[in-house]
Amino acid sequence: KKKIKETAKEILKFKPDVLFSVDSPDFTLRVVKEVKKNNPNIKAVHFVAPQVWVWRENRVKELKLFLDHILLLFSFEKNYFEKEELKTTFIGHPISLIKSINYYNNQEKNLIAFLPGSRENEINKLFPYFEYIYNYLLKSNQNRFSIFIPTLPHLINKITNLTKNWKIKTIVSDNIIQNEKLYEKVFASVTCSGTASLEISKRLIPQIILYKLNKLTYFIFSFLIKIRFANIINIINNKMIIEEVVNRSLNKRNLII
Repeated sequence: KKKIKETAKEILKFKPDVLFSVDSPDFTLRVVKEVKKNNPNIKAVHFVAPQVWVWRENRVKELKLFLDHILLLFSFEKNYFEKEELKTTFIGHPISLIKSINYYNNQEKNLIAFLPGSRENEINKLFPYFEYIYNYLLKSNQNRFSIFIPTLPHLINKITNLTKNWKIKTIVSDNIIQNEKLYEKVFASVTCSGTASLEISKRLIPQIILYKLNKLTYFIFSFLIKIRFANIINIINNKMIIEEVVNRSLNKRNLII
């Protein structure tokens, strides 16, 4: 709350014509609300709409009180905001800027990709399930393939430590150029739900998606969430296009079969 007040105070001091906020709604939208309360003449534009189509659709009524415009990742979101007369523009997901490349071609494929997430708490939650898969692969591998884990610079030490005792050759890389070359050799991916799964989809690599909420959050959300899937491709199409193993079904037995 202190940071929200401090940020809003600096913005008001700067007196912008337009306040452009990006994602992180728990912080950014509270800042915008505070700014607009003190200076309603500042136009507020927000990029990445809150997922009101997942839960709490009534949030739109509050958002329109302090937002002037929302830039949308997905075209279907328009209806949720414009029916409350909150102006929107569909600009598309940044992943759409990546050219779709078919890596699943006739080249020799000898890598399986593990994408455990881009946040430390996400990795802590999901990595035991990647280890289940690793142990299964270890028994059946016979040196036929290696594991490739693309990651970010601030996570490379963590991932390296988690995999340091693995007996299957594992490549942990935060080098974007090297990663693109390695993706050419990937025949399948185990992917956390989110942007990573969209990137794998753009590369036309077969994948399975993992997603896990903690028990309390899952219990609460089970009464509120209106969607059946975790992955955005499945959500948009309202059917299982990419296989998901999520929440209560995410266990060792289901992963292996």
